[in-house]
Amino acid sequence: VAGGDFILEAGASIDVTSRGYTGSKGPGFGNYTASHGGRLGADYGSCYGSLACPTNHGSGADRGRCGGGAVRVAAQGALLVNGTIAADGQWISGEYNSGSGGSVWLSGATLEGSGTVSANGAKTTYGYSGSGGRVAVHLTQPTDFSVCTVKFSAHGGEAESTGHGGPGPAGTIYLESAGKSTVIVDNANLSYHNNGTSSGFAEFSSTDGSDHFDTLIVRNNAGVKFL
Repeated sequence: VAGGDFILEAGASIDVTSRGYTGSKGPGFGNYTASHGGRLGADYGSCYGSLACPTNHGSGADRGRCGGGAVRVAAQGALLVNGTIAADGQWISGEYNSGSGGSVWLSGATLEGSGTVSANGAKTTYGYSGSGGRVAVHLTQPTDFSVCTVKFSAHGGEAESTGHGGPGPAGTIYLESAGKSTVIVDNANLSYHNNGTSSGFAEFSSTDGSDHFDTLIVRNNAGVKFL
């Protein structure tokens, strides 16, 4: 928590990759792989955590793959992000399955910079990759996020093998400015190698109002499901 501005300079980082739940642990673990902001289906763990105020760690996959940790930055003034904030899942080269992304929650008056903020699922050599986690940004001043030069991502992990398994589903990116909110579900054009179809989905509750937002953008081979 910063009483004034928060500044992350170029070359600097806040990195909690693989600092989440350990292997086969967490609310998103299921059938060898790990979910968080998205999931592959009913047999592959559960979506969990807050869309707008995420604080949960990513879940671990089997064979010891850990999920991403959680980052919370709250500033009364400006957020200047030229470095890297990463809460990604864990990948081990040549192994099966991987952890899901964790959480990054930033709040301040304004946002500037050319850095990156990620809560991505980890890629895997074989099996199923971890799902994306959750990123949220709350700004008190009106901001056009479409021209923001800070890059946000919460996509699933890439699948290197063309055989069994596939990439992880996208998580969620929540962007709020002066009370107006946009949710982005973007899976970086990842697809199953055998048929090119969408790899899982992010879930939203349409009944209790907990997943309220003004605009929803689904792109780059992502999927969504309303409960």
